[in-house]
Amino acid sequence: MMQNRLRSTILIILGIVLVVSAGFFFYTKDDYQNQDNNTMAVYNEKYQGAQALQNSGDYSGALDAFSALLKSAPDKASEGKLKIFIAANLFARNQGDDQAKSIAMYKEVWNDPQMPAYVRAKVLTDLAGVVRKKDESFYKTYFAEKPFSDFLPASGTSSSKMSAVYLKMLELSDETFPNSYAEYLIAGNYYAPLLANGVPIGTTTPEQVAKIIQDYVKKADILAPTDESTYRPEIIVQRYLYRSIAINGSSSVLKNISFIEREDALKLALSKGAPYENSNDYATKAVIMSVRFFYAQFLNRNIGKERYSDIVTLLKPFGDAASGSDPSFKATRASFMSLVTRSDTDFKKMNALALAKISPEFKDFLTSLGLKP
Repeated sequence: MMQNRLRSTILIILGIVLVVSAGFFFYTKDDYQNQDNNTMAVYNEKYQGAQALQNSGDYSGALDAFSALLKSAPDKASEGKLKIFIAANLFARNQGDDQAKSIAMYKEVWNDPQMPAYVRAKVLTDLAGVVRKKDESFYKTYFAEKPFSDFLPASGTSSSKMSAVYLKMLELSDETFPNSYAEYLIAGNYYAPLLANGVPIGTTTPEQVAKIIQDYVKKADILAPTDESTYRPEIIVQRYLYRSIAINGSSSVLKNISFIEREDALKLALSKGAPYENSNDYATKAVIMSVRFFYAQFLNRNIGKERYSDIVTLLKPFGDAASGSDPSFKATRASFMSLVTRSDTDFKKMNALALAKISPEFKDFLTSLGLKP
């Protein structure tokens, strides 16, 4: 009987120890989980603050903020994204050797075999945008190694060569990790402008080019809902702007998309930007203003007087951008400044001057840039 009582006592003690141990385990687990959640909350708050600095044009402040965050990146993908932001802000600030450092940072992410494919693909869409605005000399200086050196054609004008490089970078981005941004850019910012300007693309006919454009849009439309959360607002709106340009450009040849569908594409782009139009996100605001311009141009060229009231409404915000002292429209003014030096027969310039006759706000805006409507 004594042994039974002893055994019972031991079992009770062991039970108490197990209960206490389990309680301690779950308590400490919850405590560590709370600490992790708090750490991520602080990280996300600082991340959003860094993005806000970039969006307002404070590139130096953004560089400091993103560089500080890099020390506490929670995973490899976050590390890569932070480095891409640092590279983008270096290139935009462009002080001293900023641009050389920027290209080096982009390549560091691209060449990292441990970096997730979708992050490496983002490097290439960024770099495509960089080289789009540069000449052959710049490219040879900073992209002398493979695969980039293979992208530059041996013959052709500097402009046509850099256009080919742009396409190759976007194609490699899409091969690295299929993404809607690269596909919309290929359709709306590579093929569509060439089609509109009658630039021959090898032996392909305009109808074949238009078909290529629409195939890319179809592919991107499938991906767009799945990868939208990975893009900042500026890119989200830009994607749908190029989608609308691609749809309208290809339809002008194939005649297979209705006016309503083409207008809906522009409405979609405008709706994607609506939440940010009155924010301090200046870069996104500049893209939204471009959407407004292209939408107004579309209505004027396809309908005319019947939609003048809609054109006036679309272009009304340009009145606020007429003041060169408003920092929120600095990016907007920069994006339209090229109109001043373009030829009088330039397609965009002619359309801008036509719209200035309809919208007094847009007329004031063009005048403030130094262009006389």
